Amino acid sequence: MSSYEYTGLTEDQKKVIRGYRDALQCSEDFVRPHFEKAVRYYKLFAGEMPPELDSTFSKCMLWLGMSIVERELPQTVSGILSRKNWFRLSAKDPMMEPHAHNAEKWLNYQIDERQKFASRIIPTIQACHIFGTGYRFYNHRYKTVQQTMTTYDEMAGVPYNIKDNTYDKSQVLIAGHDVSFFNVFPSPVGTFVNDYDDTDDNIVDYVIIMAYPPRSYIENEKAFDQNQVKALLDHKGQCGHDPTEEWKQRIAGTQSGWQSFTMPDWVRRLRNGELMLEDRFRLAYYYQNRPKKLTIVAEDSFILYDGPMPIPHIPLAKFTSTYNLDNWYGIGMIEPCEDLILSMIMNFNHRLDYLAGTLHPPTYVPADLLEELGGDKSVFDPQPYGVIPYNYSRYGNNISNIVYHDRNTDISSQAFMEEDKMSIFMQEITGHPSLFKGQTGPSTGDIGATGIVSLISQGTARTMFRSANVENSGIVESLKLTLAFGDKFINEDQTIPDREGADGWPWTRIPRKAITDKFGVQLDMLGSNQAAEAFKTMIATAPMVLNNPVVKNQVEAMRQLLDKSGWNKIETLLSQPPTGMQQQPPMSAMGNQGQNPSQASGKGMMMGQPGGAPSATNDARSMMNRSTVEANTGRPVAAGNIEV
Repeated sequence: MSSYEYTGLTEDQKKVIRGYRDALQCSEDFVRPHFEKAVRYYKLFAGEMPPELDSTFSKCMLWLGMSIVERELPQTVSGILSRKNWFRLSAKDPMMEPHAHNAEKWLNYQIDERQKFASRIIPTIQACHIFGTGYRFYNHRYKTVQQTMTTYDEMAGVPYNIKDNTYDKSQVLIAGHDVSFFNVFPSPVGTFVNDYDDTDDNIVDYVIIMAYPPRSYIENEKAFDQNQVKALLDHKGQCGHDPTEEWKQRIAGTQSGWQSFTMPDWVRRLRNGELMLEDRFRLAYYYQNRPKKLTIVAEDSFILYDGPMPIPHIPLAKFTSTYNLDNWYGIGMIEPCEDLILSMIMNFNHRLDYLAGTLHPPTYVPADLLEELGGDKSVFDPQPYGVIPYNYSRYGNNISNIVYHDRNTDISSQAFMEEDKMSIFMQEITGHPSLFKGQTGPSTGDIGATGIVSLISQGTARTMFRSANVENSGIVESLKLTLAFGDKFINEDQTIPDREGADGWPWTRIPRKAITDKFGVQLDMLGSNQAAEAFKTMIATAPMVLNNPVVKNQVEAMRQLLDKSGWNKIETLLSQPPTGMQQQPPMSAMGNQGQNPSQASGKGMMMGQPGGAPSATNDARSMMNRSTVEANTGRPVAAGNIEV
């Protein structure tokens, strides 16, 4: 950390600098073990071979880390990607209740159209599942847009002198973007970033966020201390050590891409004048919760801003999928099974090494024989249909005794743990389906349809719980921060696109008073996922219910199934057809297409039976004489006699 202090600082400013440096030092010590683990997890995710593979010959890397994260990702973002209007706002004040609908429209427009939330949130969710914690930073900026106003004079009700006047107008943009895991330095105490309702004391004392904006941003920011800006721009070289540099260098071999919260080597080359590009500087955004205060320090030495926060909250949304008690950092998908991933990779490579040693064993040959064959060692590698000439008069028929292949000896199958057993362990740890599909083993068996449904429910429960944590942490915070920025910086009514506007007009005017943070946020994503899982369970159990003599009211069973499937006019479908309309004979009574049952051949009469066209009837009949496992109890029961 820098010990440089600009001589133009006042005593109060020097005190602020020392306080910032002390806070950063405490945070560096706190985050070090978590950053150490994060580097390992990222390398597993990115497919970099772990050092353990150096002891193997095959060195075959299995991307299990990425597979685990990518399996979890669709479930986490399904509520955002699959539908619109996935959140609701509830007024905290009775006077704001009439504006809740307009506030929802404005927030939907900001999230979907302005911030492109559905696509740009993916890196943050990935970081959440890799490291256990992901971040999204919010700010505001102004954009100048040209608008046209038509003016005219009027005489006797007739307009004349009509003119279109163009003028510049400043527009507020609320932006959110992903923040590198290694750019956030929280205080050692606290779990949450903000307390939006003044009910939770378990919030951090401060958070330091590193950013690397260009020179133009620093020069044009009016809120910055211009004396300090000039001193920063006039100073040559870097004043201090970047605390994120160590960690980013360690993953530089696997990390790709550039973002405003990352500083690779070319940024330092810019500062040294080696590249003809715009300079960038390291700014530390030092947010304090007690009291509410923001200090922006450049290069650990120049105080560009020291005053109140733009909004009454730290503009950082923290995403957590699995909490680690009340710690700041959560637990990702890779951490609980890191050792198992390495074991599966090593087990696979050891098996390949054993196979390679059997098919292509080490070979010992006399030096004179090798010299006689021109020094080509490849001729001694066993190959099908290989013909190798040699000096028969010198070696005779005992060439097999002269050339020795040291093949691997047979070993017990217990020497290698089977992949399906490791897959079961992985499933238990992550709650995911087996990573190796199609494997069989002594642990597999026919557990029946009900047992399968029970396993599906158990597997999805943990995934849905992790999704709920992500929704209620970072996603809810993102929505609340967007409302807070709108409340502070938007000062006039807003006109936004609205395809459901009144009278077919695809625009809606949002009153200024509706854009406020005086609303609570509730998400509907988890409810939709629960409904989808319930429908999957209904589909899985349908063959046991339809045409089952135990289920007396087949019409009601079909009605519920059609209702959940989204069919229309269900009562019409289930009612008797009008008089005179010919009914379609059932499939089991039909022969070839277009034949009456009386004309069908004997073979055609069996189309509804095994070997013919599948039907729910056949599925139900196949259950009648089979045993299965009853959900929640584990009792063996007859599959055809399950009460539903």
